[in-house]
Amino acid sequence: MRGGEHSLILSIFCSCRDCQDKINPFERLTLEGHCTNCRSDQQLTETTWKLLNSSGQKDELSGNTNATDSALGWNNINLVIKENKLNKDTTYIAQLTGRRGSRESTVQFAFQTTSPPENGNCKVT
Repeated sequence: MRGGEHSLILSIFCSCRDCQDKINPFERLTLEGHCTNCRSDQQLTETTWKLLNSSGQKDELSGNTNATDSALGWNNINLVIKENKLNKDTTYIAQLTGRRGSRESTVQFAFQTTSPPENGNCKVT
């Protein structure tokens, strides 16, 4: 293959403090999309994000880089989800699709949101 004829390799990184545990839905979440094998002169020409909930349904926050949804912020191929826009105790799958010419690649990133503390009982004996 010649230099620019390889398949696209995309990745998604979470920029929150601790993405190994559950995500706080009351805080802003930034997912950073990267084309790991794109040279600076061969950037993606189109990107699309989808946010699927645990039942596989597309979430209302989904869109593409031309979207103008107040819940989303677009920065390069990053997805910013504003605070209080995700549901509590829900599993999500963020899906990034990138295109350059006739080449297309898709990558997914799964995360789960926390649920707020609930009232409980404490007995001292």
